[in-house]
Amino acid sequence: VAFLQKLPLPNLPGEVQNYLATPIYQNGNNQGIVRLDHNLSEKDIFFGRFYIANFDTFQPIGSSLLNETLVPGFGYNLTTHTKNLAFGETHIFSPSLISEFRFGFLRVAGGQQSQNQGFNFAAANGVGGIAPSPDQTGYPSVSFSGAYSTAGDPANLFTRRDNSFDIIENLSWIRGSHSMKFGAYIFRLQFNPSESPNARGSFTFTPRFTSSAPGLANGNAFADYLLGYPSSAQAGIGGGGSEYGRSLWTHFYAQDDWKVNSSLTVNYGLRYEINNQ
Repeated sequence: VAFLQKLPLPNLPGEVQNYLATPIYQNGNNQGIVRLDHNLSEKDIFFGRFYIANFDTFQPIGSSLLNETLVPGFGYNLTTHTKNLAFGETHIFSPSLISEFRFGFLRVAGGQQSQNQGFNFAAANGVGGIAPSPDQTGYPSVSFSGAYSTAGDPANLFTRRDNSFDIIENLSWIRGSHSMKFGAYIFRLQFNPSESPNARGSFTFTPRFTSSAPGLANGNAFADYLLGYPSSAQAGIGGGGSEYGRSLWTHFYAQDDWKVNSSLTVNYGLRYEINNQ
């Protein structure tokens, strides 16, 4: 009964295809970038860049990509918020010795959030066995086999807050007939997704318990729902389904272009990588 109060009533005549809705689909896109180039001295060149991008979409009616409802009231927000900071310095020790340093930081956050986030349907209506974290509250997913669409919030909603860091150093050195280059690359990833399948509960109704009822020779999934008899029910319990992934890559290299004479150049080098997951 509590769930039915959320479902819209028919607004067109007839027994089938009797509901029409035209809610507003919202899509926001904001981007900005600032860059600074500065000659600190005759031997030091600096650059810095900051980039920010926010993509916010409100999907009022499901697109079926998440097996979600196709009626209003159970929409979701899809967000991607990105921040990127980079800076670097080129230092000239001498005409034959030059250093290039670069640093980069990237943060990507966002995901999918129900428009009903903040309302704990299970707690408000005594549905046991469901204890979603505050950011995973909302309505359960209810599916009916046959002629009825899925209703309720999507069973799976995903959010993330990932960070990555890049450090690069290249040193170029020309000495006689040798053009040498040395460098290091360090990459650090902090992977923090959060996904809690069926955090709000997921119920499936089939024409199982009404299959032998008078006048319902083949049964009716919605009638089973009105009786309160699901064929199956699932609930994700515990925390918010968060992951804590970390990765560190460390790379080193050295190479040399040796000009033996005007018609012969020998190139050789070495690269060493440590990729920790």
